[in-house]
Amino acid sequence: MLNQRKDLLIIPAITLLLWACVLIDVPLARGAIAFIYLSLIPGFVILKTLQIKNIGTITTLLLSVGLSLAVSMFLGLIVNELFSLLNFSTPLSLFPLLLVISGFTLAVYCISIKQGFSIDTTSIGSLLSISNLPLFSTLSALPILGLIGAISKSTPIILLFYLTIIILCLLCVTKQNLIPAKYYPLVVFSIALSVLLLNSFVIGYILGDDAQLEYYVFRHSLDQGYWGFIGELTPALRTTLDYNAMLSVTILPSIYALIMNLKTEILFKVLYSCVFSFIPLTLFWIYKNEISKPLALLSSLFFIFTINAFFGELIGLNRQIVAELFLLLSILLWLNKTVPAGKKRLLLMIFGACIAVSHYTIAIVYILFITVIVIFSSIRPKFDDTFNSPTVLFIAGFSFLWAAFSPGSVLISFINITGNTIVNLTHFGDALSAPGNAGVIYGLPQIFSVASWVNLATTGVVTLSLVVGALTLILLSHCIEFSNKYRLIVFLTALLFAFSLVFPTVAATLNFTRFYAICLLILSPCITIGFFVLLNGVKFSIKKLRGIKAYFLIIKHGKLVFLSKQVGRIKKLRGDIVVGRRIIENINKVRKEIQVSPHKIAKSQKSLLFITVLLCVYSLSQAGVVNYLGGGTVHPQPIGYLQMRHSDDLMVTLQFYGRYIQVPDARSGDWLAKYSVDSVVYGDLVSSFTSLISRGFVSKNLIFPLANITAPVPGSLIILNSLNVDGGVIAVQSSTVINTTDISPYLNDSDLIYTNGHSEIWRLNK
Repeated sequence: MLNQRKDLLIIPAITLLLWACVLIDVPLARGAIAFIYLSLIPGFVILKTLQIKNIGTITTLLLSVGLSLAVSMFLGLIVNELFSLLNFSTPLSLFPLLLVISGFTLAVYCISIKQGFSIDTTSIGSLLSISNLPLFSTLSALPILGLIGAISKSTPIILLFYLTIIILCLLCVTKQNLIPAKYYPLVVFSIALSVLLLNSFVIGYILGDDAQLEYYVFRHSLDQGYWGFIGELTPALRTTLDYNAMLSVTILPSIYALIMNLKTEILFKVLYSCVFSFIPLTLFWIYKNEISKPLALLSSLFFIFTINAFFGELIGLNRQIVAELFLLLSILLWLNKTVPAGKKRLLLMIFGACIAVSHYTIAIVYILFITVIVIFSSIRPKFDDTFNSPTVLFIAGFSFLWAAFSPGSVLISFINITGNTIVNLTHFGDALSAPGNAGVIYGLPQIFSVASWVNLATTGVVTLSLVVGALTLILLSHCIEFSNKYRLIVFLTALLFAFSLVFPTVAATLNFTRFYAICLLILSPCITIGFFVLLNGVKFSIKKLRGIKAYFLIIKHGKLVFLSKQVGRIKKLRGDIVVGRRIIENINKVRKEIQVSPHKIAKSQKSLLFITVLLCVYSLSQAGVVNYLGGGTVHPQPIGYLQMRHSDDLMVTLQFYGRYIQVPDARSGDWLAKYSVDSVVYGDLVSSFTSLISRGFVSKNLIFPLANITAPVPGSLIILNSLNVDGGVIAVQSSTVINTTDISPYLNDSDLIYTNGHSEIWRLNK
């Protein structure tokens, strides 16, 4: 009874603590308490009100995070619209939002009390026990090490960081008494967050082309105190308007920024890094129900260490990050066997609506997936009864209405994407010729060295394992223990992935790397399964090399039969095959050898060790460590930051300035935002996609390319960034430059109105 009374005080106490921190404005305490409250508490009380029980601590945590993000987005939307009707000029303000969110949480909490509100802290207490405290502290300190490596840009610290991760991965497999399986979720989350912090905080400014516009629409909503239309629906503004229609990068970060009172750029990095870190954790929790925990751990780590799926371009795609989390939460919920069907449908509709307001392309993919599930369920009634027609119609209808009536041009983008996809279906161009496709991931390096061959070999083995694992999972259902639901998801995802390879011009509509990132969410376990199949195949081939001449596959009656061919044992009779008794025995031996049981793999320490070694090499390859140590191609990653900065290679220099905003350029952008609002601005390719947007807050329709054939209009501004001033070149295209002296005629007719020694702003005389 006493414990129950303590449980009843937790939610009001946290709410009161949040208000106290906000009113007194205790910096660190306010940020920490506000972040925990907004990310966890509203969703947790909703779960308690719905009486969703017996789902485990991790599932409760994940669903609570998802529902809390949903509460922030939709309550923020309600506050924005309702207070606007009441003639509030700035509805997105601190106290209206804090009052509504905390009031909603307490109201739902009061309802949950009648349902028997309680908090189970048993599993959390076991993790924090004195005996496990050193391990818990070490795992919790890993993100700090990653952050230190990013801020210091110290190569030894970054190498120490990756060495620590490798040791941790090996210990998880070889010394399970040191790192028990109950710590695997914390291992996954800690490694994911540390990798993201290392790559996000290399500079203090926004990273990624898309993130510049996401940050722009976020700051527009935050500074105006209102979320609505940005401007006219012009082609130059259409992309900006699409981003503005996504609550995941407008209202959601605005609420966190106001209540946490944190510097906006730091908030942007911290918020989405934490949200992104929950994706591998959700993957692990989905995988562990389908395969063993060690394989689930390795599969989720393969996802974390894949640059094109996690810590590369995706860092700058924050709206896709949020949508991916809701997509995975929907899959986790759909596969769960303990939540009642009615409550599942309710939560699935909420998550489906969240996908629609987070990322329009994933919304399309999600609707197609659940439509196929409904059709398949109608053919096989016992397959699934969760996704019914009303649930799918609600998600599809909400997505369409949001695309049509939200303050943006999402519906136009839907139509354009559909039209381009249909047109591009007729183009069977080579995958390497279409922009942003498979060549980005599997392309040849610029410099061939030992590091290059290691990278190619590692990527090749992982890719082959992925293909073999997917084929095994889909075609050999009798050889692997996966649920039919997950097998269907794998089949649909593999189909999507194959489609993007066969039709590269279609994949380029979204960008192949983004297709790849979405597909790898589901296909990561195929890497571990496929590599085990390859290991078993090699082992069996060596074992049977003397007695068996060859193996081949025969497709008969829609089933794959593994047949071993021995000399003089097979006779053909008019298209049929007569197999002797010994041959049948050999077939059974082969099938038994290639039997892929996750539990069998988990018990095979040698197999786990081989897979872990591959994982470690893959992580070093993807992170650029192999290139750094072996003299390979330098890529824009933390380990190569200083190399890129001092490189004499023009292409490397262009990559560096295109990736990282420099301090002088940020300062010129700040001056521009303060003193020259709504001016026509001419800048090179680097400035046009980075500092002019996220620092200068220049509308995209006011930015024009700077080149020697440019004819700037009188009264416009010419921006010269540090690449132009210090490097003496102007980036016209991704691999094309001109000398800064080529635009001297324009500067001769202009006045220098700002300079910090490395970046300049000129005003063209009227």
